[in-house]
Amino acid sequence: GGPFTGWTARRGRARRVEALEQVRQELVRATALVLTACRARAGSSVARALHECGEPAAAGVLDQMAAQGSGAPDAPDPSAAASAWVDQVDADVRDRLQAEAPRYVERLARGVGLDGVATLVLAAAAGLGAAAVVVERELGHVTGREAVDRARADLVDRAAAQARAGGSPARQALASPHLADDAAAGLRLRSAVLKGV
Repeated sequence: GGPFTGWTARRGRARRVEALEQVRQELVRATALVLTACRARAGSSVARALHECGEPAAAGVLDQMAAQGSGAPDAPDPSAAASAWVDQVDADVRDRLQAEAPRYVERLARGVGLDGVATLVLAAAAGLGAAAVVVERELGHVTGREAVDRARADLVDRAAAQARAGGSPARQALASPHLADDAAAGLRLRSAVLKGV
């Protein structure tokens, strides 16, 4: 019994598919918010560090950052990155997971649809423990965990890209030839130390 049994049964499939579609939409929204926060937090952390550092060129860098706006022009928008994450997990389930464990995927898809399988992997990767239990039980412990780990690693990479995008205006401003070399030397040294931001 319980809410997490019968995932492979045809009976109740339409209800499960609909519920998982709502979960998927909420995951996309929540992921976009998290990625937006990663970008904003990195940008505000860099700005705060520049404001507090006391270097003579910091004010000029802050002005250039404000003029540039938030993020790198080549970095994906957080909403687009969230959608791309979902698309990547869909592709992983459709291509790789079906090749690795076709019987298990087919059995679970019979109860929740192929998009539902991907949604369960997404939810598990986002930290929903109940989804992780279902994925590992229905797809096999190793195969299910590896699928979740790949999805989680992809999400972490996307969050890191957003954080780098948040720090990009500062890096661009520090690379500007308009900053006097002597005034910006201390800031450029700090930037070299903080390359990960």
